[in-house]
Amino acid sequence: MLDGQPLFKAFQTPVRAFEAEAKGFRLSPEEVFWQLIVVLDNIKEHQEEALQDVRRLWNDIYVDYRDLSNDENDESVRVFAALTVFAVQVCLACTDEPLYRTMALDLASQLAAEGGLSQKMEAAVANNIARIGTERFKIAIQAYMESDDEWLSEEIEEVLENTPNMSLGLPEAKEENTAKAPQLTNRQLMILFDLFLNKGFSTDYCNQKALATLLSRVSGRSEGSIRQKIRDGVDYEIEDVHNDVNLLAQLLEPIDASLAQKMKNLIE
Repeated sequence: MLDGQPLFKAFQTPVRAFEAEAKGFRLSPEEVFWQLIVVLDNIKEHQEEALQDVRRLWNDIYVDYRDLSNDENDESVRVFAALTVFAVQVCLACTDEPLYRTMALDLASQLAAEGGLSQKMEAAVANNIARIGTERFKIAIQAYMESDDEWLSEEIEEVLENTPNMSLGLPEAKEENTAKAPQLTNRQLMILFDLFLNKGFSTDYCNQKALATLLSRVSGRSEGSIRQKIRDGVDYEIEDVHNDVNLLAQLLEPIDASLAQKMKNLIE
């Protein structure tokens, strides 16, 4: 799904080069992009509230990466943290929103305080954006940050949830002898609440904003992306939705057989 995505292509080649050079801790372009998009989605959803998160972004990312490394003194941790923060800075600096530009300046200060990026790294990113087309990149990031309908972090997450053995993003901490059950997708949560509400998601019967807020609190995902899915509704004629309904019915069966049957009735 990343093919042709200007935001991904802008950092793909530079990150790949530094990944190849890293002697210890390393991240792929997809993993750096995942972290970038998670940060951007948080910023565009919460805006002024996210300013405090941005002010400690270097520290948060560095600590996350350091915790994933087996060597606390690994210089590669600092390099990839700097590259990730720089990617966020570049994206925000290319928008017309004053608040985002303020955030970009704050990130530049954080990078400078931590030693910044090497000239080689900055030049590699700048040259790659120039090859893609600086104006094309600016238009893409401006459109993305202004959009209420596009949330790449959620799109990537749903691809992962529905694609066995596919991984993307930062490695998760492993727990011995613990199997992590897959989290319900946004659509599965909507189907579950559709059963409970028994009225659908029309604005005639449902406060869509309040429901999106609740589902965001339940799932930990962005409210904006959930709100868009609520507006789109659920098409129970689609085979993938049938699979979701059957999965939810299986989960409900040991709890309440009659509730599980009501779930199955949504597609029968």
